[in-house]
Amino acid sequence: MKICSPQLGLAPASTLGGEVYDREVLTKLAKKGNDIYVLLPKNRPYDKSIKNLHINYAPIRTIFPAYLYSLIILPYLFKTYNRVGFNILRVHVHFLAFGALIFKIFHKKIPIVAHYHLDEDGLFFNFVNKLFLSRCDLVIADSKFLKKRLIGKYKLSPNKVAVIYCGTDLNIKPGKKDQKIQEKYNLCDKKVFIYMGRLIKRKRPDFLLEIFNLVHKKNPETALLIFGEGPLLKNLQDKIKRYSLEDCVYLLGTTFGAEKVRFYNSSDVFIFPSINEGFVLVILEALAAGLPIIASKAVSLGEAVDNHKNGILVDPYNMRKWREAMEFLIKNPGKSLEMGRLSRKIAEERFSWDQTAQNDLYFYQKIIDG
Repeated sequence: MKICSPQLGLAPASTLGGEVYDREVLTKLAKKGNDIYVLLPKNRPYDKSIKNLHINYAPIRTIFPAYLYSLIILPYLFKTYNRVGFNILRVHVHFLAFGALIFKIFHKKIPIVAHYHLDEDGLFFNFVNKLFLSRCDLVIADSKFLKKRLIGKYKLSPNKVAVIYCGTDLNIKPGKKDQKIQEKYNLCDKKVFIYMGRLIKRKRPDFLLEIFNLVHKKNPETALLIFGEGPLLKNLQDKIKRYSLEDCVYLLGTTFGAEKVRFYNSSDVFIFPSINEGFVLVILEALAAGLPIIASKAVSLGEAVDNHKNGILVDPYNMRKWREAMEFLIKNPGKSLEMGRLSRKIAEERFSWDQTAQNDLYFYQKIIDG
C-alpha cells in the first residue's frame, strides 16, 4: 500500500502526543512493507533507519500559524501523486484540512482518512472540522468517547467513524526502584505519585498540587514528581514555595527513554487530573510500567482505566474524592500493587503500536476496496 501522510513532525525524541502517535504508527506501517510518503518542514529530524519511509522537506522550517502548512503541502501532494500514485491520503486533522480538500477536488477517487485525537472547541476549530470531517472518506477516532462526540457535534454517520486505540511502548516495563533517584529526591520509604504532561490549564497540574498539599499534611511520607513544561510552571513554583513543599514536590521538566522508565519504576501511582484529552499516551505508558492510575472520570480515560480494578476514576471537580483516592492507595499498598499488575496486563492485551498499525491497515484497505 502507498500512503501519503504530510506531517509537522516525526522527531524520534518528541513527547508531544500527536507527533508520537504519527511517528509510531507510520514507522510500524513502513516496517510492514507499506510505502509511506511524508513531507516535513525543512530539516525536521526523523528516524533515517526506517525502510519504506520516504521523506521530502518543505522549503521552510518554522510554520506559523500551523494552518499555513495546508497550502505548503499542496504542490507536494500533486507531485507525489503524479510520481507514485498513492492509495490513501492520511491526514492528522485539522491543520492540513484545506490542502487535503483542495487535492480531493482534483482526485476524487483517492480516499482521505482523517486521524482525530482531541476535540478542541472554538469558532475556527469547529468551522474547519465541520467542513473537513464531513468530506473525509473515513475518520479514525482514538476512543469510543471521541467517536460519540464527533458524531453528535458534526452530524457524521456512525459508519464513517472508526475507533482505533493508540498504542504504547511495551518495552516500558515494571522494575525495581532506582536507588540513585530514591536518594537524590529523598523518596525512600515514601509513597510516590507521578504526573507527566504539559503544564497547561486543561491538564490541571495546579489542581493536582492543591490536592497533594492536603494529602501531604495528613500523610507526610509522600512525594510528587511532576514532569512537563508549559505556561503554568511559574504558578507551580510559587505554590510549592507557598506551601513549603520543596522537599517533597519536584518539577523535573521533560524526560525521555531509559531515564523516563527509571522514574516510572521509582513511582507508586500515576495521577492525571486532566479534563479534556484525546486518548492519553502517558496513561498507556503508566499502564505498561505497571502503575495504578488515578484519573478524571471524564473523556476517554475510562477506556484504559477499569475503575477500582487497575485504578480509580474520580469526579474531576470533587477535591475531596481526589484526596480520598490518593489516601486509599497510600493506606492499601497491597491493593495498589494488585492494580499495577493488572495495568501491565491491560497494556499488553489492548495497547500495542503494532496492533494500532494493523487495525489502521484493515480500515485503509476496506476504504480502498469501497
